[in-house]
Amino acid sequence: MATKKAVSFESQLRALYERAGVGRNTLEGTPMRALQLLRAIGTSLPIRAALYRRGYNERDHQEGWRRLHACSGFVMQEADSLIDGDVRDAIAELDAWDEPAFKILSATLKRRFPAQHAFLLEGLQPSTGAEALLGIRALLDRMDQMEKGPSRKATRKQDAEALALLAERGIDSEARNHLRGLLAIAQRAEEPPPLSNEAKDAAQLAHVETLVSLREWFEEWSEIARACVSRRDYLIRMGLASRRSGSSTETQDTEPAEEPAAAE
Repeated sequence: MATKKAVSFESQLRALYERAGVGRNTLEGTPMRALQLLRAIGTSLPIRAALYRRGYNERDHQEGWRRLHACSGFVMQEADSLIDGDVRDAIAELDAWDEPAFKILSATLKRRFPAQHAFLLEGLQPSTGAEALLGIRALLDRMDQMEKGPSRKATRKQDAEALALLAERGIDSEARNHLRGLLAIAQRAEEPPPLSNEAKDAAQLAHVETLVSLREWFEEWSEIARACVSRRDYLIRMGLASRRSGSSTETQDTEPAEEPAAAE
């Protein structure tokens, strides 16, 4: 049996979909459609001129972008960022380091030291964000094992030669220490506390609210655009018409099939 809070959440969610007048698939697809419309208006003088004659102005354009940013989670930050500047810079540097470094390491060792190549790179590849940090940490740990780990005693000579060659390629002890320092700084980024069920419901409602708000803006100006822009290539550019696959015939754009608007 649903609790009072769950019923309240589902009722609010259903009311938002009813206000939008479209299903979940269509509503979730609105940001991409609004982006295409905004870009077309912003980059095509004839399209912009046609809409300006119907009252569209800079205020309407900025309103569309604000609503799009809101449903995309975009928030303009002042000097006090959500993430400490040093942490952000460390993560960015680590994220940028792994892809070229992994390529250099692989090219250097694959032919000359295949066993060391396999040991260092097994299960690792360039990544982004948190995965990049984990991959770099694992790589550094394996290089430390090659340098002095007891489990690598039997291959110490070949390991040392491989590490010396990597040092010539710029992956030396100084660089490894620098990366360790960046990892220590990056660890200062705190994980956000887990959300309660009530907070998750509130966040979902807030997200759908921003989608509905964007949908209202999009429907108003897309309908006006259809009425005042006659050229089919302009309509296609705005995402309001499309070509048939394998044909030169343009057709009126259709939105994805609807799904029930009830809460999951």
